Amino acid sequence: MVQALYGWLVLRLLASIRPVTGGGIILMFILSQILFFIKIVLKAWRYGSVTSTMELTITTITS
Repeated sequence: MVQALYGWLVLRLLASIRPVTGGGIILMFILSQILFFIKIVLKAWRYGSVTSTMELTITTITS
């Protein structure tokens, strides 16, 4: 759900921006870097939740 919301947000933001001046291009670059960082955080969060679920499942099976 969070990944889908992030994808929708990125599409809405990047599709609506029309950088014409140098300042607009710099702001779009900064925005793309922030969105890239958020993407990495979401991937780490997903990896952590899958790993935690696997550890809980293995602990439950072996106990």
